[in-house]
Amino acid sequence: MYVILNVLLLIMAVIYMIGEENIVVSQRKYVATIIVLFSAFLFSMRPADTKDTLGYINNYTNAEQFSNVNITIFQKYKGYEIGYIYLMRFFKNITDNYRFLFFFIALTGILLSVCSLKGIVGQLDRTTSNVLESNRDDTYFYFGTILVLYLCGYGMLYNGISLRAGFSMGLSLFAICEALKRKRVVALIYFFLAFLFQRSTAFFLFFAFLILRFFPRQSRKVHACVWVISGLIMFSGLSGIILPYIVSSLQTIILKFGMSGYNAFLVTLDNNIGIRDIYYWALYGFLIIICDESNTMQKYLNVVMFGELIVTFLYAVRAVARAYDLFYLFDIPILYKYYNNITQNNNVFTALSRIVVPLLCIMSGMLMLRLSFV
Repeated sequence: MYVILNVLLLIMAVIYMIGEENIVVSQRKYVATIIVLFSAFLFSMRPADTKDTLGYINNYTNAEQFSNVNITIFQKYKGYEIGYIYLMRFFKNITDNYRFLFFFIALTGILLSVCSLKGIVGQLDRTTSNVLESNRDDTYFYFGTILVLYLCGYGMLYNGISLRAGFSMGLSLFAICEALKRKRVVALIYFFLAFLFQRSTAFFLFFAFLILRFFPRQSRKVHACVWVISGLIMFSGLSGIILPYIVSSLQTIILKFGMSGYNAFLVTLDNNIGIRDIYYWALYGFLIIICDESNTMQKYLNVVMFGELIVTFLYAVRAVARAYDLFYLFDIPILYKYYNNITQNNNVFTALSRIVVPLLCIMSGMLMLRLSFV
């Protein structure tokens, strides 16, 4: 029943995205609010046998064991960072019902992520079209597109299953949004807060920001070459030959920096190429085709490229999937621009965006549901 409700959420969200431009501007915020609240409520009501959930429930129920914990911001206790421990203790002092904590984290994570992505999308080159010049006018800015792209591609897993990762993701995206506005102090504060809830998520998104800020834009031809070579390496099995050397190097780094807990992720490898691995490779190729030559869009594509490189060389390390998810988050600005025809290029390929992007949302949503519940 719970999986069916998630499927209904997926369908409802995609329908809203398709019909958003036909909804009166003043009414859109109410529809979006209903979807966000329903999502957060649904995620908070997930069954105890859902992945990762039982551990969260047990530790919340026995939160007293965390009362006298003396750890630093660089340590974990029972696998949790200090930020989550204090938040859990705060809610435990208010209520014994863990679902209130689940709802708060899901709701806050979704709002932070989607509103931050809206701000990141707002960084698109304003010279590309009159519509983009009018981004400050909600008539031309389709919040629902960003909301649905996020929920289907990432929210169902990160806000619905991985509590700390979803919360840290929202804080990190907000930090990136503020950093792009040159609000460096605010950005550092939010990156620090994200670090307190899940270090790995904050680290990877900070690295994604560095790529966005400092890595030079690449031409479409370079991205196409990377896409072809990554496909050849992955599908030929060459990744499996290279992987042991990469794993050995990573283990050396992990031991050197005293992060031995992460070594367990590198012990068990699965050399079978998964459906998501193929999907992400195909998605990167599609993004190369639809991404225009503007500096901002090519910068976003750079981040996705790094995500694809992680897929290519480390897909056998299943725990690394979260890393490339975080880089692929930056497909949202590209898909947003394509779907809403910001370039006003009314050719047949652009017209297909109204079919292709909703289908991508459904496909990514189903993959996330499969990953979460199978």
